[in-house]
Amino acid sequence: MACQIVISPPAGQETTAGQGLTTLSVSGTATECSSVRVRVHQTQPVDVSTPQRTATVTNGQWSVDFTLAAADFQPGTFFCGSGNKYDIHAECADDSTCFASLSGELINCGNCPNVGITITPGDCVNGRRTVGLEANVVAASDATYTWFFGTDEDNQPGEDSQAGDGSGNPWLPPPDSNGVRVVATDHVYEPSSDQPQTIRVRFVTSSGPASTCVAESEFTLGPCRCDLNVVLQVADQAGQEFPAGECLPPDNYMVQVVSSVGSNTTYSWSVNGVADNSQTGAAFNVSIAAGDEKTVSAVVTQGGCTASNGVTVAGCEDCNGFDARLRILDRNRRDVTDEECLPQGDYTVQATSPAGVGNVFTWSIDNEVDDTATDTTLAIALGDNDQRIVTLEAARGACRDIASVVLRTCRPADDRDDDVFIPCLLFKVLALLGLGLVFLGAVLLLCPLVAAPFPPEVALAIGIGLSIGGALLLGLGLLLWFLICQPSACDWLAFLWQALFLLGLVMIYAGLCPGCSWMLVGVIPLIAGAGTSIAWGRNCRPTPCRMLTEWITLFTFVVNVVAILEMVLAACVITSRPIASIIWGLMIAAVQAWLWFEANQRNCIRT
Repeated sequence: MACQIVISPPAGQETTAGQGLTTLSVSGTATECSSVRVRVHQTQPVDVSTPQRTATVTNGQWSVDFTLAAADFQPGTFFCGSGNKYDIHAECADDSTCFASLSGELINCGNCPNVGITITPGDCVNGRRTVGLEANVVAASDATYTWFFGTDEDNQPGEDSQAGDGSGNPWLPPPDSNGVRVVATDHVYEPSSDQPQTIRVRFVTSSGPASTCVAESEFTLGPCRCDLNVVLQVADQAGQEFPAGECLPPDNYMVQVVSSVGSNTTYSWSVNGVADNSQTGAAFNVSIAAGDEKTVSAVVTQGGCTASNGVTVAGCEDCNGFDARLRILDRNRRDVTDEECLPQGDYTVQATSPAGVGNVFTWSIDNEVDDTATDTTLAIALGDNDQRIVTLEAARGACRDIASVVLRTCRPADDRDDDVFIPCLLFKVLALLGLGLVFLGAVLLLCPLVAAPFPPEVALAIGIGLSIGGALLLGLGLLLWFLICQPSACDWLAFLWQALFLLGLVMIYAGLCPGCSWMLVGVIPLIAGAGTSIAWGRNCRPTPCRMLTEWITLFTFVVNVVAILEMVLAACVITSRPIASIIWGLMIAAVQAWLWFEANQRNCIRT
C-alpha cells in the first residue's frame, strides 16, 4: 500500500479573545510513513523558513502542537475565528513525494453555533446597491456578534464592519420559540459600473475567551450599469427644429433633452463650461447673436445614473462688407500699390480690410503659407528680377474672402525690350544733351571772358544760340520721354542727379579760366548730384547694370559732346591753363573707359 497523508482541521487555543493564538494543534493520519514533518505558513508556495515540527506516526495517527509562546510565530499572527487564512503542509519524512496540504481555512477554537446567512441584493439607486443580510443562529449561548461586509481585506473591525445592531447593542437577541436567534441588517455597496464582484460576508460571534466563531457566505454583487442616453435637439420658440452644426439666424432658441427619460430625473446646464443654475428643466433657453457661438451642455441624473451631452449653437455671421483688401508700402511707409513694378528692396503688404476684432488672417507667398506674418501685415523682400504673389485669406466665423497682390521688380534698363529701351534711352539723352547746351550757353552769357580771345559780343551771341537750341532739345526730349516711356519716380530721380552732375562739370571747367574763377562754385551742384545719386541708389535699389547704364548714358552721350564744345568755346582755359584743360579731358576719358570696362565685366553689354 502506498504512502498517504491526511490532515484534519486543526484546533486553536487563545488565552484572551482577540489577542492571538497561544497554541495551534495539527493532527491527521498517515500510512506507510514513520514520521511526518509539518509546516504552518501564510504564503504560497511553502516557505522553507517557516517553523517546522516533526510528529511520530503511531497506529496511523500523528499530532503536533505549535506553541506560539515558544516563538514559533509572532504573537497575533493567527486569530481564532478572525477570518485569517493559514496553510498547512505535511510531508512524510521517509518519502518527500508523499505529502498533503490544507489551505484557506479558518481557525476554530471551540464549539460554534450553526449559522445560516441569507443575502438579498437590492436594486441600484444613485449608483449604489443596498444588500439585506440576515443571520439565523442556532444553538448559541449569549454572545456578542460583528458583521464583516467583505469590502476590507484585513477583516479587522473598522469601516466595513458593524458591531451588533449598529446602535450600541453588541449582543445577540434572545432566541425565538424554535431556539433561533435572528439578526438582520442592511449594508450599502458601491458596485462597479460594468463588472460583477464576488463579496464574502463574515458573521463573527464571541462568548468569551477561546470561543470566537466565524460563519461565511459569498454572493455576487452585480454592477450598476448606466444606460441613460442624453440626446439634445435645438429648436426655436415655435418648435421648429434645426440640425446640429448649422449656423442659425440671430434669435432665441431652446436646447431640449429629447431622449427617453423617466421619473426622478434632474437636469443641470452649463454654457461654454460655466454652470448656469437659472434653468433646471429638460429645456434650456439660449439667445444667439450674429457671429456668436455657445456650447450648451446638459447633465442628466436618473436613479443614480448620470450622463451628459453638449451641442454648439452658432449665430450666422453677417458677411456684408467683409472684403479683403491689400496695399503695398515701401520702407518709407509710402503707398506703392498702384506701381506697375517696384525697385529692389523691402516692402510691407498690409491688410486694410476687413477691420474689427475676431478676424483670422492667413498669409501665403506663391501659394506657400507664411507663418512669420503678423495679423495684418506681411514683410517681403523683393530681389533682382523677382516676382512674388502675396495672398491673404481673411476669415471671421463663417465669413471668408481672399485678396492677392503681385510684387515684381522693375527690369533694369539693359534688360528692357529693344523696342522700348532704345527710344526711351534716346529721348533721355536728347533731354540731357539739351540741358547741357543750356548750361554751356548760360556760362557764356554769365562770363563772356571764358571765350577769350573771341570778342565778348561773339560769346554772348553763341551763348544765346546754345541756350535757345538747348531749351528746344530739352523740351522735346522730356516730352517724348514722359509721353512714351512714362518714367517712374525713380527715373526722375536719376535724371535729377545726372542734371546736377552735368551742371557741376560745366561750371568747374569754366572756373579754370582766370576771369571766371567764381564758377568753381560748380562743386556745389556736383556734391548735390552725388548726394542725389546715393539717395537714388538707396530708395530705388537699382541693379549694378542699371547704375552703370545711367552713368554711361551721362558720360558717353552727353558729357563727351558738352565737354568737346566747352573746350572749343572756352578758349580761355586752353590758352591760359592748357595743362589743366588736358588733364580735364583725360579725366573724363578715364571715367568713361572705367564705366565701359565695368559694364563689360558684369555682362551688362549685350551683343
